[in-house]
Amino acid sequence: MKRSDRHKQKKSGPGKPVLSATTSSSSLVTHSKVVTTAAVEARADLAGADVATIGLESARMQWQFGDWASLSAISIEQLAEHPDRAKLALLVAAAKLQLDEIDAARPLLRHALTWGASRQEIASILLAGTHNVLGRVAAISGDEFAAISHFSKSAVGQGGDARLVSKARMLNEAGRLGLWGNRLLGAEPSVAQYSSRRSTEGGAAGRVDVDMPDAAFLPKPGSTSAFSSNGNKGYDIPALVRQGRVSVVVAGMRHSGSTALFNIVREAMELAELRFESFYSEGAGGELFDDPEQGLLLIKTHEFRDDVASRATVVLNTRRDLRDTVASAKRRGFPLMQRVGGVTEYAKYNRTLHEMWFPRGDYEFVYEDYISHPEREIRRVLEFLGLDVINAGRISKDVQNLPTDQYSKLLLSPLHITDPERILSYRDSLTAEEIKTIQMNHGGWLRRHGYEVERS
Repeated sequence: MKRSDRHKQKKSGPGKPVLSATTSSSSLVTHSKVVTTAAVEARADLAGADVATIGLESARMQWQFGDWASLSAISIEQLAEHPDRAKLALLVAAAKLQLDEIDAARPLLRHALTWGASRQEIASILLAGTHNVLGRVAAISGDEFAAISHFSKSAVGQGGDARLVSKARMLNEAGRLGLWGNRLLGAEPSVAQYSSRRSTEGGAAGRVDVDMPDAAFLPKPGSTSAFSSNGNKGYDIPALVRQGRVSVVVAGMRHSGSTALFNIVREAMELAELRFESFYSEGAGGELFDDPEQGLLLIKTHEFRDDVASRATVVLNTRRDLRDTVASAKRRGFPLMQRVGGVTEYAKYNRTLHEMWFPRGDYEFVYEDYISHPEREIRRVLEFLGLDVINAGRISKDVQNLPTDQYSKLLLSPLHITDPERILSYRDSLTAEEIKTIQMNHGGWLRRHGYEVERS
């Protein structure tokens, strides 16, 4: 498999080509075609869904993240007997308006009013939609400050952490348009386009897609399929270090293998005899960002930080079944899970981390693939970074036997390991009701990334 089969195009920087979106009309036309296709697929997936499976909280999540295709797949007929039909009708109408399905939105708004929605609620959801459209226009026009302002106003009003939700909406909408502004999220220009995707069977899919990848084109855990973009073959870290400062960032969901990936890259750099500093973004070491003497930095992070994202040369993002990440936190008694409000809220939080880092990533490290084939996945990471793959076997053994009393160096503590035999799944740790709620709220995310959603 070629290195290009495991990663995505990213922002400009050392060794990176710069791509720009120059015509707003072509971006919007492409976006419209992609969303229409996704909407058809989503409607087919939800056809005949039981009314009880359509949850208000799930619909709110889809609205907050801008998952218009999934939300618009809900029909008036499905809502007619729903206890939250007025609120749901408003959210579905908003999604249809974003997809330019005006005729389909009108009856939903009328039904929402009939079913008890206030005119103020209708005005609020329509105003939010207007801000979303204005945010797109501003982003395409290059007015980054206006784009940030409009997107921030477009995603509030349905609960959740306003800061995280608005940033996730901003990332998703900018990614769909295929562009990033110089100041939008404090980053360099980039294009979140995904092309040349190949299925598990090896057939080429010639579609150019500026939306988030759908399940048909994403590598499923345990498969050898993947996606590539614009012919970028990876990086040569040793060569880039000789040219100037380099920052390699390991980012993404919590409990998804980020500590393992951090140590894989750390040991590979040591074996390559590279001089570097490594640290966790929320801990000691942040001052190294501004140290001109630092040629190579290896940084692990979870929360999206503009200072980290904007200075990253390479972003390696991690992914794992959302249900398993929450189960790991529950087994660990993770304090943050309790602080955010428990299992349901923690699932939202961890999904948000992925939604924010995924469009920024150059390479996605999938936890399930690593557990199934550790040496193979390590070789792919090393190859992508231009580091010697001959050390993959040694690194695999070392990472599986890391000590837990050297946190300052390895970022690993005894609490990190909640399933040493690696035999537990979310079914062993979450209740049936917790699983059902996570799947109801995040079924689209799970399917989009190749994970099965159980029938309740």
